[in-house]
Amino acid sequence: MTAQEQEYRYSLILSSTYFYNKAKLYVQQSEVVGADETSFNQRNIDGCNRF
Repeated sequence: MTAQEQEYRYSLILSSTYFYNKAKLYVQQSEVVGADETSFNQRNIDGCNRF
């Protein structure tokens, strides 16, 4: 592998890491809603997870 190819691979890794961290931060800072992936309420509005 040439030095240019190695530099290109390294830049792709840095790019991927950057966008992964941006997405992770976005998700962590997003508001939590009271629904699962089916969009039905989980009945955990009070935080006790009772049915």
